[in-house]
Amino acid sequence: MIHIKKAIILPAGIIIAFCQELSAIACKLTLRLNGGFTVNTSALPRLRYTKRYVIAGNHQSMFDPFAIFALLPFRQRMRFLPLKFMTVPAIYHKWYLKPFCYLLGCYPAHIRHRTHHTYGVEGTIKLLKYGYNICIFPEGTRTLQKDSDPKYGVVKILEAHPEAELLLAHLEWTWKENGKKHLHLVVAPAPNGLDKADPKAIMRAIYAL
Repeated sequence: MIHIKKAIILPAGIIIAFCQELSAIACKLTLRLNGGFTVNTSALPRLRYTKRYVIAGNHQSMFDPFAIFALLPFRQRMRFLPLKFMTVPAIYHKWYLKPFCYLLGCYPAHIRHRTHHTYGVEGTIKLLKYGYNICIFPEGTRTLQKDSDPKYGVVKILEAHPEAELLLAHLEWTWKENGKKHLHLVVAPAPNGLDKADPKAIMRAIYAL
């Protein structure tokens, strides 16, 4: 398989990056109007165009992947896009949602109900080879910390791409008195010495941010 340094040179990569940047504006506005947000990316090093990144986060909302790339500082986001992330197939394959899902970087998490050329862990590995950066939620589903049960998919991805840098994202959604939800997001590099072969260790590091 051909290895590509940056997916932005691909026609699909250019289109996805453009659509994601447009959606970042809408995403930030939506977050501001629905409870607001705070972001801490002070520990994040300067991202590089030629390096691949796997960002692993906890998962509390369907909005999580969009919030992560939308709330990165503009210059960092420009080096990070285009980004790809797994999506529930039942959503991805709805005919009226699929074009938008694709343009926003989605691909299905599995093919148990419908076939697709790129899906799941193996699809993620392929997309990294094509020069995309990846956002993954090791727990595999929306959950709270007390119920965390991460899967080994993130380990397989990192083993297949040892050159990719692991970034961690901790998202905390809290209800406000007015019934709206506030997001606090922290994004930072994986700590030195983190056991990347242990998904539970990765999740502990995420929740420790």
